[in-house]
Amino acid sequence: MKNIKIKFDFFSVFIFFVSLFIKNKYTSLTILAVTIHEVGHVFAAFIFKIKITELSVGILGARLKTSHSLTSYFQEIMLCLFGPLFNFISFGLILVLYHNNLSNKLLYFATASILLGTLNLMPIKSFDGGRILESILSLFLSPKHTLNTVKLVSFFFVLTLWIISVYFLLIYTSSLGLFVFSAALFCNIFVDENF
Repeated sequence: MKNIKIKFDFFSVFIFFVSLFIKNKYTSLTILAVTIHEVGHVFAAFIFKIKITELSVGILGARLKTSHSLTSYFQEIMLCLFGPLFNFISFGLILVLYHNNLSNKLLYFATASILLGTLNLMPIKSFDGGRILESILSLFLSPKHTLNTVKLVSFFFVLTLWIISVYFLLIYTSSLGLFVFSAALFCNIFVDENF
């Protein structure tokens, strides 16, 4: 795991510095849940002897780049599964170890972990679930049909997230974060030239 290049985009740096000035005690717990997720991916890379060359952090999460294409769809699926798996394990550990003494901070961390793991398993192209779906479909379909299917499934899941966020904004005047997140996903889908 030597010589890993780490890159941050403008928005991730901006959000980090804004979070430093906001006196929200839960920001660090969210960052911890995200870090555990990424450690899961790095752990899988170590187990399957996949060389990581770059970690790039963006507004929609982090991405690991490997030095070569993976040797099998199984490796890709395992690499994608380990991030959410580590989130689910941390969720389970919190519940098992602290079930009688669950503070607000621990509950928040457990909730952030389970939501992050679940969200990442959604079959959206830039998420772990989208990469898993693409790997599975590649076993049965041509590259063109695989890409078109992943695009269609991604579009419907992002559209569903966006509709839910609009509903919460209109009915409860909350969930601005979900609205911005789903709007960013839409932009990511339509701006990505490979999509």
